[in-house]
Amino acid sequence: MTLDANYLRVTMAAILSILQHTSCSESVTVHFLVARPGPEVLANIRAAFPYLDFRVYRFDSDRVRGRISRSIRQALDQPLNYDFRVDPARSSLLLVEPLFNPPAVQHATDELVFEELGFRSLCVADCPSLVHLYEASRRHSRSQYSLVVDCGFSFTHAAPVVHNFTLNYGIRRLDLGGKALTNYLNELVSYRSVNLMDETLIIDHA
Repeated sequence: MTLDANYLRVTMAAILSILQHTSCSESVTVHFLVARPGPEVLANIRAAFPYLDFRVYRFDSDRVRGRISRSIRQALDQPLNYDFRVDPARSSLLLVEPLFNPPAVQHATDELVFEELGFRSLCVADCPSLVHLYEASRRHSRSQYSLVVDCGFSFTHAAPVVHNFTLNYGIRRLDLGGKALTNYLNELVSYRSVNLMDETLIIDHA
């Protein structure tokens, strides 16, 4: 896993979850990728998990910078050039990023949006804060606090939002998402009526 000072709480929570759910924690070895190694970060890991066996590897961001830009460009090029026919120089872009988006991806996205695509301005937000703003405006509410539950394909996030900002250290992740619910529905339908165990596409669009 990656090790970054900005997301140290999340990393430590992930390590704790792994150690709690393994049958033999002594055999667990954690491998970290670090872009900018800092002694204080490693010291915090050792202080929190004194018996943890871990390895640290230096990560060279230059090796993936070009690939990240190409993948983001491929995701943006089609809707910009073919579907909406927008002029980036006269437009602003609202970009929704996932929770705990790595800094390398954030920097590559900024470079792509401004230097290559040439957008006039960029607003980057995460899903929970946008949901909070939308719900507050729809109900004409002045509430500054909300809890947003985001159910994805493989996992679910519960994110607290305070004063329109998502509190990263308060986010909780559950490894249960839409895929598990789809499989459960598939089993119910297959055992009670028609066997659709091999027809996942039908259940996905049910």
